[in-house]
Amino acid sequence: MGEITEDAGQQEEVGEQTRQLRTILVVDDEVEARDLLSMSFQLQLRVTVITAPNGEEALRILSERGDVVDLVTTDLGMPGMTGLELIKAMQKANIHIPTVVVSGSVTPRTGDGKELITQLEALGITYMCKPYDLDVLIRLVKDTFDAFVQEP
Repeated sequence: MGEITEDAGQQEEVGEQTRQLRTILVVDDEVEARDLLSMSFQLQLRVTVITAPNGEEALRILSERGDVVDLVTTDLGMPGMTGLELIKAMQKANIHIPTVVVSGSVTPRTGDGKELITQLEALGITYMCKPYDLDVLIRLVKDTFDAFVQEP
């Protein structure tokens, strides 16, 4: 079951209709990776974090609470529904939420990695390879969200 960790969140400016990054769904089958991302996003971005151990649970959370999720980070290599299958299921279900893939499966040095990168780019998905620099990932998450909310 998804874990919900509450935080104060970012304050919205009075009189502004600007959409703020408030809630991130972190999807990863590795507990340590989920915990690290969850804690980092809470501390550095001051957001609420919901976690899911696999794609099926993430899809359930999005179908029940997708209106509060502002961004999804997902691993690719998970048992059951993979991250790529999750992204495709989100698109099929008309769930349009900015998504960042954080995965050891995406490395341009391998044949499979090149194919995955091609698929992610075709879907318009931002990605980062593991191991990653947390500060760079935080910037990537903010930039991905900002670019998404500025789209017409």
